[in-house]
Amino acid sequence: MFEVEDDVPMPKSTRAGTTRAGKYPFADMKVGSSFQVPCDNLEDAKKIRASLNACAARFAKTAAAEVKFQTRILEESVGIWRTA
Repeated sequence: MFEVEDDVPMPKSTRAGTTRAGKYPFADMKVGSSFQVPCDNLEDAKKIRASLNACAARFAKTAAAEVKFQTRILEESVGIWRTA
């Protein structure tokens, strides 16, 4: 049998992304803010851009307000801008 208990505090989650700060500073960005992730070549830039887009989409799902981001491959980095 199981014993039902009341007033037992739930421990913090240990799932990735729920108790640690994100890899990228999306929460600190305001509309018009941006940051760049350095890369060495076009192949790396494409992978970094895909990672940034996925992380930004995941952040947008949990954000209190509607947020949108745009990424661009630059000469030696990938830039991401908050647009909404």
